Amino acid sequence: MKTLLYKELRLVLHPIVIVFMALAPLLVFVPGFPTPIPFMYLVAIYPIIFLGANKGVQSNDLLYSALLPIRRKDIVLARLLLMTFIQLIVLALFSALSPLSAKFIDSIVSSGSAGEQSIGGVMGIRRDSLLSYLGVQLVAFGLLDFIFLWNFYRTGKSIVLSSLIGFFMYFVFLSVVAILLPAVIEPINSLFNNPNILIQFIVFAAGLLIYVGLRALTVQVSGKALERVDL
Repeated sequence: MKTLLYKELRLVLHPIVIVFMALAPLLVFVPGFPTPIPFMYLVAIYPIIFLGANKGVQSNDLLYSALLPIRRKDIVLARLLLMTFIQLIVLALFSALSPLSAKFIDSIVSSGSAGEQSIGGVMGIRRDSLLSYLGVQLVAFGLLDFIFLWNFYRTGKSIVLSSLIGFFMYFVFLSVVAILLPAVIEPINSLFNNPNILIQFIVFAAGLLIYVGLRALTVQVSGKALERVDL
C-alpha cells in the first residue's frame, strides 16, 4: 500500500490540484463569499485527478495499476486515501483561517450585521458554528466519493457521468442539509447553529463517523465493482 500511495502522489496528483488546495481556502477572507465555493473548487479537481493531463485515463493509469501484483480493491483504497488526504488538508486550512477571516471581516463590516452572518453570508449554518459545518461537509465529501468512485470503477471509463452524478448529489445534499433544513425546521437550525462548542463537537463527531463509514463502504462496493470489470 505504501508503494501504491507513492505512485498516487507522484503520478496522479496533478500540480494544478496542489494550487487549488492552497488557494481555495483563502476565499474565506472574501466578505460575503459563499463558504461552499472553496469546497466546490475541491470538487472540481475530480476530473483532473481521474483524467489528468497525460496522467489519468489518457495514460491508462487504471490498466497499469490493474496489471500490478495487487488486489483491485487496493487500487480503490489508494485512490480514496489520496482524495482523503486532499480533503483533510483543505478542511484543516479552512479551519485554521476561519478565525482570522472572522476578525478580518468584522473589521470591515459593521459589527451589528457581521455577528449574524451565515458562513460566507449565504449558508444556513452560521460562521460561529464552524465545527457543525465541517461535520456536514465531511458527510458531503463521503457521499461524493462513494457515488463518484462506484460509478467510475464499475466501468473504468465513465468520468463524465461519474462527475455529473457525484457533483449533483453533492450540491443537493449541501443545499438541503446546510441551507434548506435549518431554514424550515427549527430543531435542526438549533442543532447546527448552536454556539455551544460541545454541541458542535457532537455534530462534527457524528459527521466524522459517517465519513469514515462511507469510506469503508466505498472501498468494499467500488472494489467489488472493479473486480468485475474487464480492462
